[in-house]
Amino acid sequence: MNKPDYSLSDFSAVPPSKDQHREEFHVSHLLDNRHLSLRVVAGNNYLNRVVPSPELNRPSLELTGFFERFRPERIQIFGSGEMAYLEQAENSPRVLENLERIFTFNVPCVIVSNGLEAPRCLCELGVKYQTPILVSPHHTTKLYKRVWEALDLVFAPRTVMHGVLVDVFGVGVLIVGKGGVGKSECALELVTRGHVLVADDLVETRCLSSVVLMGYANQTIPYHMELRGLGIIDVNRVFGARAIRPSKRIRLVVMLEAWDEAKEYERLGIEERYCEILEVEIPCLVIPVCPGRNISTIVEVGALQQKLKRMGIDVAKEMNEKLIQLTRRKATPASGQFQK
Repeated sequence: MNKPDYSLSDFSAVPPSKDQHREEFHVSHLLDNRHLSLRVVAGNNYLNRVVPSPELNRPSLELTGFFERFRPERIQIFGSGEMAYLEQAENSPRVLENLERIFTFNVPCVIVSNGLEAPRCLCELGVKYQTPILVSPHHTTKLYKRVWEALDLVFAPRTVMHGVLVDVFGVGVLIVGKGGVGKSECALELVTRGHVLVADDLVETRCLSSVVLMGYANQTIPYHMELRGLGIIDVNRVFGARAIRPSKRIRLVVMLEAWDEAKEYERLGIEERYCEILEVEIPCLVIPVCPGRNISTIVEVGALQQKLKRMGIDVAKEMNEKLIQLTRRKATPASGQFQK
């Protein structure tokens, strides 16, 4: 990964962390997720077990006796392969011994997929070792995906950014800058134009699947904005439910700064610049603020430009290529000098 053009460390309210503000995740929380369709068949009194890792494990090798790479901190998924092996070898003392050995490591829980019934030996071990045994109707691949998504949201690296997150034409735009530069005022004008506020002042940011940067509203005082000279307003009550949403993927960062006459700002847009948040590179625009510039309109156009780039359309590069071709056509082939 190349070094990012800009650093957002000055706008991070807390250092990035995998555990910042994360509460303990228990097996009972999995039951609250309706997409998993889990039911308890044994160990109902032990649902307060902590899940310490977002990773999952299928104990196929462990059932055969290979425990060198066993990860007991993970949720154990028993798919059709593991269940068929147990059924064929249910009278094998060695297999039953290996199965019990899995439980001796105090695994968080065991989930049986494909709607299969948990065998009696599995349920008895769940009660003996105080381990919940759950069953899901989903096939193993789908269950893996859904459990991973649920855990990834909880265990994702996170930080809290000073800024404003707005959904502009479907593009999540994170507006950052020093205090008093006009971030909230810009966001308020965007909301009056029909765009959607996610968070103001403090934006909780999480990195999902190592590549997706999501921004969330602050749960303490969601959808409130502080405006100098006016005070705090509730965007939900003033503009209605259409003006708010709880989360949005961040696709663009806009850095507002006071106009500096000595600084040279981007005028062509050929070279795309990036900033890094939680080790994810995000396209970044630096917009100088001064009287007479309509910052909200510039942010709108920046969001639309970003949508075009994601569709493979880069207007600045297209114009540059056309100018190069025009210059070549006007050049004399022999001497390389321009014709009059």
